[in-house]
Amino acid sequence: LHDARGSDGVIGMRRYDNSVVGGIAVERIAIGDMDYEVRWTEEEVAANDTLPRGNNNPAGYNIIGKPKVLPNARYFAINLNLYTGKIPEWILYHPHLMEWAPDILVFNQDGETVRADGKTPGFSNIPVSPDYYYDAYPLLKPDYYDQL
Repeated sequence: LHDARGSDGVIGMRRYDNSVVGGIAVERIAIGDMDYEVRWTEEEVAANDTLPRGNNNPAGYNIIGKPKVLPNARYFAINLNLYTGKIPEWILYHPHLMEWAPDILVFNQDGETVRADGKTPGFSNIPVSPDYYYDAYPLLKPDYYDQL
C-alpha cells in the first residue's frame, strides 16, 4: 500500500498498523485525507471533458491538484466497517463515485457495533443527495435524474 500521511488518522489507502487477530496478521487501513504524491494535472483534466476544472460545472469544483487516488476504479467498497469521521474529498468527488453505489458500498458503516474506543461507526458528512456530485460532474448526470 502507498504510504500517505492522513491529517485525521481515521480514514487514502495507507498502512496504519499491523495487528494479530486469532493468529492471523491483519493490516488496519486508514482512508483519510492524505498527503498523496499523485495529483490530478491540468493536462489530464483538459483532455477529459467530464473532469471538473472549476469553470465547466455549476458547483465551481476544480479537481486539478487534488489527490488522484484509484482513478480507474470502477468498484470500491468500504461498507459495514467501523470507520468514523469525515468522508474524504477524494471519495466524495471521485470520477467514478456514482458507479460505486455509494449509499450502499461506501457511506454505509456498521452502526450496530460500538468500537473499542467507544465511538459508534458512521461518517459525519454523508451527502443527503447526489446533487452536489452532479453539479460538479454535469456530463455524468443521467437523463432521468431530474424526473426522480
